[in-house]
Amino acid sequence: MCLLASGSASAGRGSSLSQLHVTPAEGHAGNLIDLSGSGFPALTHLNILMACPSYQAENAVRLGNVVIMAGPTSNARGQFSGFLFRAIHLHGIPFSTCLIQASVGDNPFGVDVPAVYFIQQFGKALKLTHCQQRLCVQQLRVQPHQVRSGYDETISLRTWPGATVTTTYTYPDNRQTVDYHRAGWTGAIRWTKRIAAPTATGAVEVRATAALGPMTGVKTVKFTIVH
Repeated sequence: MCLLASGSASAGRGSSLSQLHVTPAEGHAGNLIDLSGSGFPALTHLNILMACPSYQAENAVRLGNVVIMAGPTSNARGQFSGFLFRAIHLHGIPFSTCLIQASVGDNPFGVDVPAVYFIQQFGKALKLTHCQQRLCVQQLRVQPHQVRSGYDETISLRTWPGATVTTTYTYPDNRQTVDYHRAGWTGAIRWTKRIAAPTATGAVEVRATAALGPMTGVKTVKFTIVH
């Protein structure tokens, strides 16, 4: 979940807005947060600020509900993903929305679209789906569902941003091949796989295993090799 901030800093970086995204959008104090972003200067180290409810809010600094940490380094496209940190422990308040900012140059509040995270009171349930609370592989798809040897198969999926995805292909003759991909800042991945020839016809199992920090998630799908 994101919130537009006042005082845009994008003018000096072209038309692209710098923006942050958190997965999940809420949790309890101490829970893992997966932060990703886009629109930053390329190959630049960022500092991350989390403030509840915001840095400018009365008593936020005094109560200790602000933390600044060394963050990730953007890639050549000005993006980053998979920066893990834990939600801060609140002082003086049982729950709060929190604003997550990133530095742009010398401006600690330079991001155009900060992320918003909600810290829920201990003992209260979170309003999250299973795959928002835990790393999952979602929307694992293969296209086409039938393919000839020597042709390409397209695989796509969604997972938490920054997760490393190990994909194992088990062919009808029990031969296996493996490849690796990393989810970008949106969490979406799409790639093509050349189906080796010759091989026996029949079903090929595609097993995608995502890993991020201490978390893993697995999903399988099948396609068929035909004559």
